[in-house]
Amino acid sequence: MKKQFIYHVKNTKLVVLLLILSVSVGSATYIQFLKGQMFQQAVSSKSSQLLVSFLLFALVMTLEVSFYYVEWQYENKLVSETFFELKKSVLSTVTKFKPYKQASSDKEATQLLTNSIDSLEYPYYNAWFDNLYLSLRVIFVFVAVASINWIIAIIILALMFIPLGVTQVFKENISKLNKKYMDQVGVNLKKYEDIISNILPVHIFNLRSFVLKNAQASLETERNLKRSSKGKQYTLNASYSFISYFSSFVVLVFSLLLVSHGKLGLSSVITLLGLVDQLSMPILSLSRNSSSINSTKAVRTDIDQYVLQNASANRKSISFSKKISLENVAVQLSNQEVSYRDMQFDFGHSYIIRGKSGVGKTLFLHLLTGLQPYDSGDIVYDNAPLGQAADKNVFQDIRFVQAENTLFNGSVLENIFFDRTPSDDKLALCAKLLKKSTLNSADAASISTGEKRRVLLLRGLLSNSRTLIFDEPTANLDANTSAVFWDMLFDWFNQGNRTMIIVSHTIDETNLNRFDKQLDFNSLIKS
Repeated sequence: MKKQFIYHVKNTKLVVLLLILSVSVGSATYIQFLKGQMFQQAVSSKSSQLLVSFLLFALVMTLEVSFYYVEWQYENKLVSETFFELKKSVLSTVTKFKPYKQASSDKEATQLLTNSIDSLEYPYYNAWFDNLYLSLRVIFVFVAVASINWIIAIIILALMFIPLGVTQVFKENISKLNKKYMDQVGVNLKKYEDIISNILPVHIFNLRSFVLKNAQASLETERNLKRSSKGKQYTLNASYSFISYFSSFVVLVFSLLLVSHGKLGLSSVITLLGLVDQLSMPILSLSRNSSSINSTKAVRTDIDQYVLQNASANRKSISFSKKISLENVAVQLSNQEVSYRDMQFDFGHSYIIRGKSGVGKTLFLHLLTGLQPYDSGDIVYDNAPLGQAADKNVFQDIRFVQAENTLFNGSVLENIFFDRTPSDDKLALCAKLLKKSTLNSADAASISTGEKRRVLLLRGLLSNSRTLIFDEPTANLDANTSAVFWDMLFDWFNQGNRTMIIVSHTIDETNLNRFDKQLDFNSLIKS
């Protein structure tokens, strides 16, 4: 990829921005010459020429303001597009499943999406755009001053390097402090979310004082880091201000000396003072912006590292059309090793897995589908090994409905069919498990826990997949609803060329005997 001058902004777009800026800055510089010319014409009583200069001044001023407006709109477009692309890149990365450290990776992505990327707008992009404008302004003004008096131009150029040197002294310290502050903001954001999501336990266990005390400590850390970061920046800003005023003072004194010796004319003095005034802020702002840009280096590094480190997370797909074999599979947990006896699942058959709670049934389903790495043995799909790193994707034609009742924000139908449009037959099947009012609900979060479970069951049954895996599908469902589900499940299976693997300890004897094979994990697992 071609190196970009400004982070994630195409160089061709910067060329367009520079052309827009050149018109506005060139107009602002030319106005200073017009001022000197108009003053000279007024003193010389050249009324007709003065009128033409007035009209030209108004025209150039309108051009300058118009192009400033175009510049602001274009910069806004660049930032908006850049943030869109950055967030899309992070979202694309986080949706690549990673069996190792998924939770920590998700937290990092949340921090980048909710805080880090947006935090670049003012200290980085606005600072860079401002620096482009100021740099052009310095160039135009320097050339203009040199055309009047080259000695003053050299003095101005020499004085401009002083703030840049001061920036080098402070920049690393400010960057590290700003990084610590932004990280703490992200930590506190997760803490707020955690408190809000657990507000009921806070109330039930009378934990308000504990939670507030804990949160206050984090807030104090954030406050102190912000104070330190801003304090260093303000010290730097004060240095810039002093240097800027000193620079202007030196130039002003030298200009007045030239005037007193008759080396400068009246119009040149007026023009020169206007140009020097235009340089006082650029000298200050260029260095300040450079420090601000540098302070975001750690944030930009975090974004790049996250995307780069996870860029290879695409998993090769493997399919199941004949058999899945387990061979000496074992996984080491924090306090025990769980090992499974060799077993095989043949395509086109139905399997029910039973066993006491905590024996490892859910863990087995996670191992079987590549959601959990394992330490020894192997799981083979047809003739393709899943691999101990669980780096293969098995979900091309397999759907796994877990025990957790977690839905997306959105309507009930969207949670069942996603981007597919349901047929009348599909909606009729939905009506077997859900009331019409629930099925038409626009807010899936508002339905009951039991209804959420039924939505997930329908999501699996109506997914158009050839293999379904359910973990405790009828948990927390009443007997009638459970019976309807089992009938729907076997209706689906009996259409032929289907496979299902079910974990359940709430199934009745009649439905238990409908399965081709029953696996008792009390004897198949050692821990």
